[in-house]
Amino acid sequence: MQQPIIHSFFDPDTSTVTHVVSDPDTRCAAIIDSVLDFDPKSGRISHASADRALDYVRQAGLTVEWLL
Repeated sequence: MQQPIIHSFFDPDTSTVTHVVSDPDTRCAAIIDSVLDFDPKSGRISHASADRALDYVRQAGLTVEWLL
């Protein structure tokens, strides 16, 4: 059995880290602590940080089983 693969994404605006943890054998993954971007000045939200994690998931050929 192989070790899980952990890929982390730092969000400088919120100083948080989103992790994608995957099993190299099954290609199943969990996304941990995804970030919803919020601009307090405009009151708008965006998904740029979450999109970076999802882009990695797609490029790595993973299937997300869990959002934690």
